Amino acid sequence: MKFISFVFILFPLVTHSQLPPSTNWMEFETDHFYVIYDAKQKILAEEYAKQAERAYKTLKTHFQKFPKKTILVINDQYDEANGFATTIFRPMIQVFPVLPSPYDSITHYQDWEFALLIHEFTHVLQMTPAEGFWKPLKFIFGGIIAPNALTPRWYLEGTATSVESSFSDFGRLNSPYYRGLVRSMLEDGTWGTDSIAQINEVGIPTWPFGQRPYFLGSLVTNEIYNQEGTKALDALTLRHAGRVPGFVGGAPVKEYGKSYQDYLSNAYKNWGDVGKEELKKIKAAGQKPAKLIKYNDVDAHFIHSPSISPNGLKLIYIRAHLHSDPHIVLRERKSKNDSFFPDGPVLDSEKPLTTTEGCKRLEWIDNNTILFDSTHTFDRSYTYSDLYRYDIKKEKKKLLTKGKRVRYGVLSPKKTHFVAIQQYAGGNRLVRISLDGKKISTIFDPGLDVRLSTPAFLNSNQIVFAMKGSDGIERLRVYDKRNKKVYLLPGTPAHSQFPRKIPGGIIFTSSSTGVANIYFWNPKTRTSTPLTNVSSFALNAELDQTRNEIIMTRLRGNGFQLEILKNGKKKAYPPKLARKKVVKYEIKEAPKESLTLNEESYWGTSYLFPQYWLPSINFTGSGKNDDEVGVFLGATTGASDPVGHHAYDIGGGYDTLTEQPSGYFTYMNSWTPIRFGALLSETNDYLYGAETYQRNSIAQGIFSFYLPWLSNNWRGNLGWNYHQSEVDDLGLQVLQGPSIGFQYMNLEQSGYQISPENGGRLYADYTKYMDDFGDLEIDQFIFGGATFINWLLPKHHVIFLRTDHTITPDNRNLLLGTTVAGGEFSGFSSGAAHIIRGYPVGEFVAWSASSVNFEYRFPIARIYEGTRTGPLFFKSIHMAVVADAIQIDGGYYKYDPDADEDSDDPDELVSVDKSTTFGSVGVEGRVDTSLMYNLPATIRVGLYYGFDADAYGGLYPFVGIGTLF
Repeated sequence: MKFISFVFILFPLVTHSQLPPSTNWMEFETDHFYVIYDAKQKILAEEYAKQAERAYKTLKTHFQKFPKKTILVINDQYDEANGFATTIFRPMIQVFPVLPSPYDSITHYQDWEFALLIHEFTHVLQMTPAEGFWKPLKFIFGGIIAPNALTPRWYLEGTATSVESSFSDFGRLNSPYYRGLVRSMLEDGTWGTDSIAQINEVGIPTWPFGQRPYFLGSLVTNEIYNQEGTKALDALTLRHAGRVPGFVGGAPVKEYGKSYQDYLSNAYKNWGDVGKEELKKIKAAGQKPAKLIKYNDVDAHFIHSPSISPNGLKLIYIRAHLHSDPHIVLRERKSKNDSFFPDGPVLDSEKPLTTTEGCKRLEWIDNNTILFDSTHTFDRSYTYSDLYRYDIKKEKKKLLTKGKRVRYGVLSPKKTHFVAIQQYAGGNRLVRISLDGKKISTIFDPGLDVRLSTPAFLNSNQIVFAMKGSDGIERLRVYDKRNKKVYLLPGTPAHSQFPRKIPGGIIFTSSSTGVANIYFWNPKTRTSTPLTNVSSFALNAELDQTRNEIIMTRLRGNGFQLEILKNGKKKAYPPKLARKKVVKYEIKEAPKESLTLNEESYWGTSYLFPQYWLPSINFTGSGKNDDEVGVFLGATTGASDPVGHHAYDIGGGYDTLTEQPSGYFTYMNSWTPIRFGALLSETNDYLYGAETYQRNSIAQGIFSFYLPWLSNNWRGNLGWNYHQSEVDDLGLQVLQGPSIGFQYMNLEQSGYQISPENGGRLYADYTKYMDDFGDLEIDQFIFGGATFINWLLPKHHVIFLRTDHTITPDNRNLLLGTTVAGGEFSGFSSGAAHIIRGYPVGEFVAWSASSVNFEYRFPIARIYEGTRTGPLFFKSIHMAVVADAIQIDGGYYKYDPDADEDSDDPDELVSVDKSTTFGSVGVEGRVDTSLMYNLPATIRVGLYYGFDADAYGGLYPFVGIGTLF
């Protein structure tokens, strides 16, 4: 009998992450938190502890369900401000304690530690409750039961974003950026077009991309606050916690008689009405005509930081678009009177220079050399920002600083040094850097919680920069090296940033009126004059002095784009906008007394008691009759400590087909750069055709490490393998010996891509089984790889090629080192899985095998639609034509057309060598989806045909859910 395979891959909700192994972790306990931190950052940890208790106290009056204790990990691993929270296994918050940059959507903050913890602790409180039938299940199964972890992303992030904006005049809902988003989308006709299902998605490849759940979700939750009161979202959270995940739509209907789509529609109307009134007021004040720079055939969505060379003939800026990393691009003109943007396709006259991640500033060193910052991997575990220089003529990039966490670099007027902003946990400092990048000295350090950004030289003695304190007000300030003092730049408004030296003064951005506009500061009159009156949000700008034009980055309905406007005598008069009303909560004061903290070294072992257990059920076997199908009943548990030093999993179960138990134990130690892992398992695998089972006992120890001088995409491993195999009536054999190997993977997928379109993976492992430790001396080689090719193919068409090899030249015993091959039994596979579709699972058994898989993947349709608040969202449809081939040294189970299907007699095992090839072809339809609001998955429906009928080849349907890597 041929079976329709159905496979479901449940993506892990939490993975064991590795924090920097070199960190000397410490911890202390407060009333409601365990705080884990780097020993070098005790003062910062104490501040976070105070603000965590303040967040607890503040939210106590607005949420009902609180965990007894929450873990707070302060992880200074990244140079981008962020954090995350979970209650899966145990309540935990991890924060990256650097201050946000002016480019971040979270830049409109006050008292950063408190704002960050309010947001993340709100997530903990959202995911803590388990009501109704979930309450006894959580008591039985533990921390794995968190029903609200599977509520819509827009609800989780929208609530936290609303809450962060409800304790002050800051937060994203109060920001000029969010209000500018509304106006820009109104102007471009994209306001109100996303449904309640679409606002949940971070993967829709149109503006505002991954901001949808935060931006539009916060509008919905704030609308619920305004209509139903400040207790409404807690009431809805508790209702969600008692419902079946994926069916949250009934909660507001039961509670308030309205749907979430109703609240979204009301939010669109209310915020849209305010935006329209603001647009009228802005336009009534007068606007200068501007020319939008349009890109053809490119989804450019973030173009910023224009900068003109000293000779005025070259323009550089950052361009980010779908399907590639951000680039520094160059435009040139023959004379200063020419436009950088003549009529015609923009891309035809634009030269990409180099990629850059997280670039905050571009500056010229000379007419052919650029200074810029970019984030990169430092010391294997850190993502830090450093300065680079790029030579346009030689087309070479050079790293100036290494792991110094510096950005916003600018050359001094006398070209003797650079100045930049150096980032550290909780603060920034202004620094001087030698031209070779090797010497760094502090110029000005204001201390914790004060942000510095974008320095520029007024002259040889004075440096102007933006400075933002814990009060949330950002102003331009000047450092005078003659008296080493810092003072306000006179005549400049509040909420100012991005100062840039131009002939005759400073050009900068200010949102003091509620709208971010470009201003000019005159050092002679010490006054600031607005140069623009934009309707949305101006980010930064450059002045083309000869043509008297402003080249400006402005927010549009499709992202941040370049515009050019004349800087004539006509003045701009940006009006002051009234604040949009957002529900306000009472702010609880941070504890003024010092916390009593008993600091201890962190070991992590106290967190390793299992917090959950999870039952499972799987169907096993595949064959010619129903007697060869069984059920495997199992259960798993495990634990890891918060910083990933230790992690283990334990599982076991019983197979009704083999009538035998199986079990495993895995452990990973990541305390040092070289990880150590161990595996113990005993499994009983049914042998299709032979109608018996094979008992395999395995013990492995492995060391995993990065390969020297190579990127983090490469890893090596050393280990020791023990393999004992036994089959009834055939005896027992033991293999044991060392192994060595490596793995490489470099795969990315974004935007409208249906698959990775370049890159690939490689792996190789060699095991030497020695007769001094076992029954046989055998060499085993396992190697292979995969690649993605899109050369000369239509857009988003791609060829996927994969090959896998298992070679044991000295082995002729199928019980040892065996390879089992056949039809696909999982949505993805790694290592030498030897998939050959169109045949049953386990049809081929061998001591050596070589397989090749080919797929031609092509798009059919883009959907990006969901079922309102239902748990399924459809993204795109695509197809694949597939072909598989395998050669084996071993055997296959031969089909006997005269055999009785109900017979218990085993099939004949036919011996073959590598001169025999088995092949198949097929076709698949694939639908990319989001399951349960947060889980990306590809639904696959396939039909395959195996060419060799003697090996049970033929038509095989397949239905699966998994990934396509």
